[in-house]
Amino acid sequence: QLEIKRNEVDDKWDTQIANMKAKAKTDAQKVAIDTYATTVEALVSDRRAEVNTAVGVFSTGASGLRDNMESEYTTMIETHRADVAGAFDKATAACGDGTSSATIAAELRTNLSAAREEFRTARLQFTQRADFAEIRKVRVAASTAAREEFRQGLQEANRVLLAALGTRN
Repeated sequence: QLEIKRNEVDDKWDTQIANMKAKAKTDAQKVAIDTYATTVEALVSDRRAEVNTAVGVFSTGASGLRDNMESEYTTMIETHRADVAGAFDKATAACGDGTSSATIAAELRTNLSAAREEFRTARLQFTQRADFAEIRKVRVAASTAAREEFRQGLQEANRVLLAALGTRN
């Protein structure tokens, strides 16, 4: 998707530069336009590289976080299943000891409730993650810095071109 948009912008840029060259009256103006085009293309290339790096770092970080979360979630579920199975095993063992059924049922309810509460607590901690927000902030900051650097470079390139063409800034 991004590459398609970039290709469209590149095509539009090539058309604009060709139109500027067609309007140029002197060789000096054509050289100034060529210099401008080279400068802007370098700025665009740098910005794209910085944005690609930021997106790549974000993707790698997000993938790692997803894998971590999946592992934690699986562990959380397995722990809960083991706690529930343990509660039933304990109740089954108590049945063979001659413990009253009312006591066994009460202990089972208590153990199942504790397992359920432990699972609920683990799940709440699991969903309250700031990790994704943090790597998103890093990506946005890097992209914003690249955009600002590009904007400043473009302003300077425009100023140089206008001065070379003899047009007021």
